[in-house]
Amino acid sequence: MDKSAEEILALKPDIVLMDQGLIDFDGSDLVRCIRTMSSKQPYYVANTGGSDRELRNEGAFTNCDKGKNLVGVMQAIECLKEGNV
Repeated sequence: MDKSAEEILALKPDIVLMDQGLIDFDGSDLVRCIRTMSSKQPYYVANTGGSDRELRNEGAFTNCDKGKNLVGVMQAIECLKEGNV
């Protein structure tokens, strides 16, 4: 999980679309891991075909449901435009 977190942080993303059901661990666990590694955090948007409850508990925006609902993505973009990074 640390390697995945490091790879995400190396890209310096402003927004990360995070799936909950990853192969080796949960997306919500990966979000927590990323938070321990850096003070500069991207916005997270749930992007899962299942429940987004655990990702939302970690502060992710509304589930974009694999691109079917862009509300959470638009919320994250709006926060970036407002300078709430």
